[in-house]
Order: sequence, then structure tokens, then C-alpha cells
Amino acid sequence: MNKITVTALLLALSGCTHTTYTEATRADGSTVKHIAIAPGTKITTAAGGCIDSTSRETTCSTN
Repeated sequence: MNKITVTALLLALSGCTHTTYTEATRADGSTVKHIAIAPGTKITTAAGGCIDSTSRETTCSTN
């Protein structure tokens, strides 16, 4: 994922109290990023899709 996508995802997740974001740097200088959203929640991705806390695609209500 590129930095803009990660930033947009983090902004979308900023209201979740149990959301975690970790980033690690490998020996070759590349980074590994991992975002875990709170259990039982759904988020809208930067691309307009919707995923649940198990990272499966789902539908989000528009209300």
C-alpha cells in the first residue's frame, strides 16, 4: 500500500479505540505496516470498498 492509502486508512480508523497500527523496518530498509481494526467493526477503504475486522470484504451501510 502506498503512503496516501495508509494515511487515508489511518484517518478513517482514528475514531476506533481498539485499532492498532504497527510499522517495522527490515534490515534492507523496507518497512512492513500492519493495521488491525477493532473487533466487530467495519471500515470503508480509500478505494471505496468495505472490510470488516477480519479483513473480509463486506457491505457498509450508508446511513
